[in-house]
Amino acid sequence: MDSVLLYIPEAAKILKVSERLTWQLVKAGKLPSVRIGLRRGRVLIPREALLRWIANKTCGGEQN
Repeated sequence: MDSVLLYIPEAAKILKVSERLTWQLVKAGKLPSVRIGLRRGRVLIPREALLRWIANKTCGGEQN
């Protein structure tokens, strides 16, 4: 069973980009993410939101 939430390295593999670029997209608010935990917490990427984000990018959706 696939996880509902992905760690940054897992999302980067799906996107075929570096972890650094994935972090930059999250920090810029361009990639959907959730923060779990207190203070800094753990940043996770919802799998379904990531797949929708990819589909939006590949179907002539918003740029960037």
